[in-house]
Amino acid sequence: MEFYSPDIQTIAGPVRILPQKGSVSGGTGRPVNSYAILRDGHSILVDAPFSWCLDGIADLAAGGYGPGALVLSHKDLCASGDAFEELTRRYDLSVLLHPADQDAPEAVETRLAFEDPVDHPLLKKDGIEVIEMPGHTPGSILLYLAEADGILLAGDSAVGPGPEQPADPPRLERPKMDEDDDKIFCAAWPDLLKRRPVAAVLPLHGQIYRRQDLGADRFIEVLAHIWTGAPMDPSGG
Repeated sequence: MEFYSPDIQTIAGPVRILPQKGSVSGGTGRPVNSYAILRDGHSILVDAPFSWCLDGIADLAAGGYGPGALVLSHKDLCASGDAFEELTRRYDLSVLLHPADQDAPEAVETRLAFEDPVDHPLLKKDGIEVIEMPGHTPGSILLYLAEADGILLAGDSAVGPGPEQPADPPRLERPKMDEDDDKIFCAAWPDLLKRRPVAAVLPLHGQIYRRQDLGADRFIEVLAHIWTGAPMDPSGG
């Protein structure tokens, strides 16, 4: 992938990264990875409530992939998103956020009528599984597609290195959380991977990783670092 690209990038199967040019980043300098999952006659947007994504979303819509839903992996996107009004004005789309995050102040302030992504009929029809992964926030979720040997859109439940972090060794990290949540979170990840084949992990921030690029053994090491390594340093590491 190319950070801060002005173009839509094909990553895995039907998943595209929307343009990042103009993306802001937090203290670690990792730009936001916003995604579109292409389906027959529409798309599902993932973590894309940002003005710098609008042109890319419009291009997809012009090509027959207008957005049917915007899925938020957790409540923090409610505070940072600056294009909710524009997206809901332009497109007839649903905005999905887990109920455990819907009562958070940043979610309430959007004044959006959120829908529950778990068992949502559009996601189920499109073959998109919602995996609940509380820890970063109470309502954090991941999205899983079985096609292309398994694609996992991880939200903030996994973080890759960005353009300001060393790319070698390749690694994914978990976010910081309290000790009890951390124990549950670290047990949930290997259980998830035992139950579902995964060939690509697409985080909200930082480098995406594909088994085809790293080889099977190295890919497993990258994933295992989520629960065996130290949490990500939010101050910049």
